[in-house]
Amino acid sequence: MKSTPKILTIAGFDPSGGAGVLADIKTISALGGYGCAAITCLTLQNTRGVAAIKPIDVNFILKQIQTILSDVEIDAIKIGIVPNKEVIVGIEGILKDLRGIPIILDPVFAASVNNFKFLDKTSISSMQDLLFPLATVITPNLDEAVLLMNSDKPAGIDGMVQMAKKFYSKFNMTEGQSIYLKGGHLKSEVLADVVYDGVKTKKFTISKINTPNTRGTGCTLSTAVATLIPKSHSHMDACEFAKNYVKGAIVNSRNFSAGSGNGPLNHFYELI
Repeated sequence: MKSTPKILTIAGFDPSGGAGVLADIKTISALGGYGCAAITCLTLQNTRGVAAIKPIDVNFILKQIQTILSDVEIDAIKIGIVPNKEVIVGIEGILKDLRGIPIILDPVFAASVNNFKFLDKTSISSMQDLLFPLATVITPNLDEAVLLMNSDKPAGIDGMVQMAKKFYSKFNMTEGQSIYLKGGHLKSEVLADVVYDGVKTKKFTISKINTPNTRGTGCTLSTAVATLIPKSHSHMDACEFAKNYVKGAIVNSRNFSAGSGNGPLNHFYELI
C-alpha cells in the first residue's frame, strides 16, 4: 500500500481554481498524495463559464509528460481535457507502453456551466479509439455518456445501470477496466452514480445537495479515484471512497464563496 501515492494529472488550466489541474492538485493533496501536472491547454474562465481555450503545443505537452515520467515514480495517472486529436495521439503513444500504472480517464467534452465545447467529433472519436483501451476507469457524466452512446438520457437509477453495462460492451472494455457513470445531471431529488466492472455493479445514491458550489466536481471525482486506487484494495473501494470525499467537499462548500457563479468545492474540508 502506498502511503503517499504520486499522481500525474494531464489536464487543462482553469485560472479561477475551481476545475482542471488546480482542482486536481488540491484533491491529490487533500487525500494524502503528491501531485504532478502536465498542462494541455490554457483557458479563459471563471465561475460563470468558459470564454476561450488555447491548446498548448503538442510537443511541449508530450515533453512535460516524458520529463515527469523519467524522474518521478508515478503511481496513477488522471487524464482530463485533451484539446485535439494530435494531443490524444501523442498521449497514447507515451502511455501505451506503461505497465501497471492505473489510468483514470475523464472524458471532458464541454463545460458544464455554459456548455463551451472543448472537443470536436473527430477528437472524440480518437479518444474512444486510442485512450479508452488504456483506461483503468472511465468517468463520464450522463451528458457525455449520452453523446458517446448516441442514446437518450436515462430517467432513473435502473436506466443508469443499463447504460453503464451497454457502455462497457460498446467500447469493448475488458477485465481490469471499470466505468464510473456520474449521475449528477439526473433530473431527480435522489442522485446516483453507477460503477460497473464487467461483473459487479455498485450504486451510490445521495439526496440532491442544495448548493450552487459544484464547480469542478467531475475533475475532483476522477482525480480522487486516481489518488485512492494505489491506496485501496480494489477499484470499487477507490470509487466508493472517492464518492464519499466528493460528497463531503460539496456539503462543506455551502458557506464558501469564490465568485458570483457556480462556486468551487471545499477540497480541504477534512483538514479544517
